[in-house]
Amino acid sequence: MYLYSGVGVGVRAAVLPGTSTIDPNVGFTSFALGARAALDVLSGHLPLWNHFEGLGAPLLGEMQSAALFPPTLLLTLPHGQVLEQALLQLVAGVGSFLFFRRFGLGTRAALTGGLLYEVNGVFAWLHNAVFNPVAFLPWLFFVIESLRIATLDGRRLAQRLPIICLGAGMAAAALYAGFPEEVYLYSLLLTGWAVFRMAGFTVRQAVSFISDLILTGLVGLSLSAPLLLAFVDFLGEASLGGHGDNGFDGTWLNIAALVQYIMPYTYGPIFASTNPTIARIWGGIGGYIGFMPMVVAFAGLFVPHQRPVKFFLLAWIVIALGASHGLPGVYRAFMTLPLTGIAACYRYLNASWIFCIIFLGAMFLDRMPALPPLVLRRILGWAVASSLGLTAAAMVGAWPLIGEYWAISLCNRGHVLGALAIVAALSFAALRITRSTNGQSVLTAMSCILVAEAAAWFFFPYLSYPRKGGLDLEAVSFLQSHVGYQRIAAITGNGVGPNYGSYFGIPTLNYNDLPVPQRTSSYIKDNLDPYADPLIFLPEYPPTSSEQQTNRRKVFLERLPRYAEAGVKYLLAEPTAKFEMPLVYQGRSMTIYALPGTRDYFSADFCELRPLSRDLVDASCSRPAKLTRLEVSMHGWLATIDGRPASIGLADNTFQTLDLPAGVTHIEFEYRPRGVRTAMIIACVALLLVSVVLVRAGAELAGGGRRPTKS
Repeated sequence: MYLYSGVGVGVRAAVLPGTSTIDPNVGFTSFALGARAALDVLSGHLPLWNHFEGLGAPLLGEMQSAALFPPTLLLTLPHGQVLEQALLQLVAGVGSFLFFRRFGLGTRAALTGGLLYEVNGVFAWLHNAVFNPVAFLPWLFFVIESLRIATLDGRRLAQRLPIICLGAGMAAAALYAGFPEEVYLYSLLLTGWAVFRMAGFTVRQAVSFISDLILTGLVGLSLSAPLLLAFVDFLGEASLGGHGDNGFDGTWLNIAALVQYIMPYTYGPIFASTNPTIARIWGGIGGYIGFMPMVVAFAGLFVPHQRPVKFFLLAWIVIALGASHGLPGVYRAFMTLPLTGIAACYRYLNASWIFCIIFLGAMFLDRMPALPPLVLRRILGWAVASSLGLTAAAMVGAWPLIGEYWAISLCNRGHVLGALAIVAALSFAALRITRSTNGQSVLTAMSCILVAEAAAWFFFPYLSYPRKGGLDLEAVSFLQSHVGYQRIAAITGNGVGPNYGSYFGIPTLNYNDLPVPQRTSSYIKDNLDPYADPLIFLPEYPPTSSEQQTNRRKVFLERLPRYAEAGVKYLLAEPTAKFEMPLVYQGRSMTIYALPGTRDYFSADFCELRPLSRDLVDASCSRPAKLTRLEVSMHGWLATIDGRPASIGLADNTFQTLDLPAGVTHIEFEYRPRGVRTAMIIACVALLLVSVVLVRAGAELAGGGRRPTKS
């Protein structure tokens, strides 16, 4: 709220410079839109539409709000986003632990692996919607492995059904979590893992295993039917920016980013550097692994155990990193896969390869106590040497940038030297613990080093949170009390932050979202701001030359009547701004001006209108008339006049219109994507069946798996 709402005041500097997270959509979409959806759900409404964003926008179909994701409800509580993300980290850690145990690893190795994934580099750096589905990757591994074991054991369908239902629930949760890009990309790894784990199956076993996976997918899709239908329906009328027409094909991350996977803060805190190359790296990178997990992963490769599994994991790491950094051959091959050209692979493949490295490390930890001391020392020596060699190679690749960064200031040199010192200390610690001849003690010490490093890297960005601040809630209250059904818009960068109008219940023309209604972005560009970005409508975005900025301000002033035609009632600017318009409020965070001639949300000649809500209006017309409603028109909108269906027309190729008869009428509007009711029925039936199966399985497990006998 302090950082992104636009109404933060008196925000005090943090301990460290930079930002606490890479992506500000932690506020703009995850929090603001998620809280809007949660409030709708708690008030008894299906969160299908958001009246408060732009000219109106789908909410469930927007995806990033995670509108029907159960943990999203926590956003209505104080510090709700912290609670939600802590819960998801716990889910991730437990899922990892259970998978590693199901795979056959010991408790200590599984626990260490679970803790490493619980504070992994994606969770540390990306707190927006991508955070959510990362938690379910290990659970889906767990389900695949459980089905494999059930197939090998020849269990009946009734015995496999709880695993199938668990997998369907986790797959649906990953989709409802709000970031389909992440889910799709790690699904490629899961698909490969499922195929790989079929090695040695008979034909009958393979058919049974594949059938179980297909059934898991079908039940998961049934549970997700409302979300997927709303999403697909929205895509047909959406602006997608670079996510359409293979817009990401040919893009990858600078090789200088490789060093950050091993030493995460080589370039200082997140976005602390003004170097444009470093800023672009921060904007594209999606997580890190750290040094010690890499050491134990290398050690795992050097232990002659489960080699096929290790080669599979290593192959995925190479593929994922190659696709992220444009490795010749690997990159082009990866881009031939469906949908990869419209995904930011360089940013969202990280969770999958990070999990693979942790998996390799956990396999080594499991074997550590059984290794003879001399063998252990040799393996760890080679692992440390290999890790240092890889670190040196990454440094060489980044050397031009590191040299440029080094020359700027003593502080920058401290970041680089500090990163190298930590690597040196960790290397020494890894080699030092092998002097013990007690295998369990070595395992405990190595686990502590791994978790300590991971936790330290994870908590480092928290030092860039502001130490203290306040909120200008008086300005928010003024807008909530006076805006009515009209809208607000920002003149400068100050005012209610993009999408935060959704949180506060204030219709705001500015937005930052993906996807957005195509009609909205076209209307804004054609009628209001020719410089506007289709996905982010802010007065100072995208950055332009000084000449363009001057012209943009001139165009804005010339087109003020058009803003009024779009229903904008108030214009917001910085507290010191001065404009030749009626000043209605002077606050700590903003100045509010009234825009003359604002068109009403509902309007119709020859009619008296009495709005009851944004979706309900009573009309008394002296003759047939055309009602105009300043909400963007999309296929899911339906209207009735006195209970009878009415056809919705278009005004300005954007807004909704209805032909009204003479007399008194009651008009209702409803946004309902085609087939959503059927999808809800399918999802509810699937949820009931899954719940019954899992409850019965839980009851049997609690009873020791035995039915009670008669005395």
